[in-house]
Amino acid sequence: MRWHFCMRYKTNLKPTLLGVQIKYVYLCILGIMSKIKLSIIILFTALWWLPAETVQAQNFAVSNFRALPNDISAYIQPVRDLNDEACALIKVVAPEEFAFSTPLGIVKRHSEVGEVWLYVPKGTRLLTIKHPKWGVLRDYRFPQSLESRMTYELVIALPPSANDAKQLVVRRFPSKVSFAKAKATLYPSSISVGKRKRTLHWEWAVTLTASAGKEKLLPGMRVAVMKCHGFYVFGQTNFKQMPSTSGECAADGSIPSEGYTPYYSGKTSTSVYMFTAGGIHRLSTHFYCYEGVGYSSNSLAWETSDGEWMRNEPLSVKGFAAEIGAMYRIRNLHVQAGVQKMAGNNWNGLLGVGVFF
Repeated sequence: MRWHFCMRYKTNLKPTLLGVQIKYVYLCILGIMSKIKLSIIILFTALWWLPAETVQAQNFAVSNFRALPNDISAYIQPVRDLNDEACALIKVVAPEEFAFSTPLGIVKRHSEVGEVWLYVPKGTRLLTIKHPKWGVLRDYRFPQSLESRMTYELVIALPPSANDAKQLVVRRFPSKVSFAKAKATLYPSSISVGKRKRTLHWEWAVTLTASAGKEKLLPGMRVAVMKCHGFYVFGQTNFKQMPSTSGECAADGSIPSEGYTPYYSGKTSTSVYMFTAGGIHRLSTHFYCYEGVGYSSNSLAWETSDGEWMRNEPLSVKGFAAEIGAMYRIRNLHVQAGVQKMAGNNWNGLLGVGVFF
């Protein structure tokens, strides 16, 4: 090929002359150099039009994402979102220069040694990662929605020579990475909050109560289990047992069967208890209400001067009982207030404090 190229410049030249031969060689050299220049131009043009992912080999990437079921950082010190739900925690192994965002927002960012901790709302599925020099990794998709109170690890692989990376490149939807599925047992079911759906799980609520009315203070306890709706059982008593009685007396102390009124020492014994069961309902994030029916008993005995006990039958009542009340929740704690109707048309007011599990 080189010979044919040079032959094009041999027209009317006589190779026997020295000057002509020098010119001949010169023209051959010019032809070769022009071809080299053309090849270099073609090479640079091809490199210029190559996709950014082919030329730019200095971009960061997510090398691994997995759940950490044995890490309880998000469980023992939960961070809550605007809906009062415990967040998921992503521990990002990367320098602090990285910036992060999600469609649901980032509730809290915290820097640790070699890591960046991101608290994100439960249900987060996408994460955008940005760096001022190395570009943007937009809409990285987790294998599944993140769970409340669960901890995850995301490892970012940095460019081999990060200082040489000059071009910002936006990439979408990187390849899938491994994910270790972990189960969480907090708040199943769902209720809607605005346009988002929240997942509710079965919860236990234990409440210590105190009620008062005609009788003295009555301590009690309520145990409830619920999602959006649930049920409860309740009991209260004065923890006193009726003494053994030898008979019954009227409201004024007389004994109708014997036709006389004995002398009394002035000592009395009262035994009170109440048991109910009913429904409990979640009205909003903080407010609950409950209602229930059951059975109550109020027994009264008087002691005579000779040490015998007589049951005061008219003042001893038992039968149907009912109650209704409301609860206000603050995180995992709650306060309670209600009204009770006991047998014998006795009414009590009730207050209580408790905790959710």
